[in-house]
Amino acid sequence: MGGMEHRVVVFPGDGEACRESADWQPAGTTVLRLHLAVAGVAMATVWALAGSISALLHEPALAGSLRLFAIEIPIFGIAYAHRSSS
Repeated sequence: MGGMEHRVVVFPGDGEACRESADWQPAGTTVLRLHLAVAGVAMATVWALAGSISALLHEPALAGSLRLFAIEIPIFGIAYAHRSSS
């Protein structure tokens, strides 16, 4: 196994940078707001296109379920941002 190098890669989402910094709260707030904004846009897109998606799939009853599950997208986004920051 000569010539093989082992490298440690630290990904930005692992929370290490936030734990090492004493002033992590502004960065955490920015990440939370970004997750919420992206999730809000995704929710609005799914909500608006639910009728078209259900028509495309020839399942008119699917529109209500898509709109219901679209509400969960921002909740998941906030939970994911909180989990990745702790």
